[in-house]
Amino acid sequence: NEPSHSYVKRMVEEFRKEKNDRNVYLIGIPGYLLDKDDWGAYHPKYSGQKKMAGHLVPVIASVMGWDFGPIE
Repeated sequence: NEPSHSYVKRMVEEFRKEKNDRNVYLIGIPGYLLDKDDWGAYHPKYSGQKKMAGHLVPVIASVMGWDFGPIE
């Protein structure tokens, strides 16, 4: 969420430029991805972690050139 997302995004972009390293990425987790039932004590429960993995794995797989099947 803001303002953290914009700050971290800017830092990642500056780092990539300064170090000329295109292998540094930021994958944001959209706030709407998790609902109230996905949270425990300020951390995602198993259901929330599965949703985040479903968001992250396809992006990471694409960058890494991995072949993967559906996440259950």
